Parts: sequence; structure tokens; C-alpha cells
Amino acid sequence: MPNLTNTLSLEQRLDIALDVMEALDYLHNHCQTPIVHCDLKLSNILLAEDMSARVGDFGISRILLENASKTLQNSNSTTGIRGSIGYVAPGN
Repeated sequence: MPNLTNTLSLEQRLDIALDVMEALDYLHNHCQTPIVHCDLKLSNILLAEDMSARVGDFGISRILLENASKTLQNSNSTTGIRGSIGYVAPGN
């Protein structure tokens, strides 16, 4: 039976950070239309059985259109409450 602990090693933490960084790099720089997550926090980082990280909960993400990206970068306005209460797995 595998040794179960509640503490991640430094190597595991770095691997998770790299997975998240690669996901954000993909969303921001490699999608045909860039996507900004807008709600990145610990509870939105999901771990697979192999401890690889996935970014989840795109409920308030924004798709940056080419002509709107400059406007969005200079905007500080908000309309309504943003964020999420919890995570529901696909298919539930």
C-alpha cells in the first residue's frame, strides 16, 4: 500500500507550478483566441491521480478578441460579483 501523506515534496510542488504555468502560457499565448482565466486560486488547481495539475473552473474566464484586448487591458471596471462557489465535475 502506498505511503499516504498530506505534505507535498518540493519536487511535487515545483511540478504542479510548472503544470499551471504551462496551462496559462497555452491559454494566453498559444490558443487561436487568447483566454484569460480571471479566477486562478488554489481551489481551481485540480490534481490528477499522477499528481499532474489541471487548471479548472473557467466560469468567469474571458476570451480576448483582437480588437478588444487593448480596451480590456486598460479597463478597471467590474460589473457584478465574480468568482465561483465550487467545482462540479463534467457530467454531474
